[in-house]
Amino acid sequence: AKTSFFRNYEKNHLTKYNDWKDVAEGIQTVLMWSLTYDPKEGFVAPEFSYTPQPSFAKNSIDGDSTFALFCWDGSFASYALSLEAMNFAISNYIQIVKMRTAAGFIPSYAAGSLKSRDRSNPPVTSKVLYEILTRNGNKNSWIIDLCFEDLFIWNSWMYSQRREQPAGLLSWGSNPYLYAPDDSNAWKQGGGD
Repeated sequence: AKTSFFRNYEKNHLTKYNDWKDVAEGIQTVLMWSLTYDPKEGFVAPEFSYTPQPSFAKNSIDGDSTFALFCWDGSFASYALSLEAMNFAISNYIQIVKMRTAAGFIPSYAAGSLKSRDRSNPPVTSKVLYEILTRNGNKNSWIIDLCFEDLFIWNSWMYSQRREQPAGLLSWGSNPYLYAPDDSNAWKQGGGD
């Protein structure tokens, strides 16, 4: 009986999208199908992994989960989730912003204890938050207090690290970074792990 009730509720709920109800149902199905609850991190978020291997961060020795969150994709997923599942949208958004690196930017991806340390994506995450809050009447404006410092640091990092001369326009890129797990002076080429 409960299943029938919720199936009918969802079917009727999507009618507000009129001719786009099949699209809305498809987007909702894709986003909700891949939700992951991580009791260690305390969040629910869509899991994204674009690799053929079963886990993005293999061999996690510290107990971290091996799912992957991607900044660009996850930001837009938060926006899409906010249309129908605000709590999931907020949870996902916060997790993305809080994966900021010590260098100051929100990495292209984070998977457990593994983060990209060199790749930057277009900083759309602040705009996504603005759109979510504007559409929902600023009901969840407390997220600004929680995420402002991280977003400010990231956007400042973008300005200082990703401006191209002579016009000073932002570009997305990758830098080599010092990688020395054995205390050797080894550099990894940006864009590869």
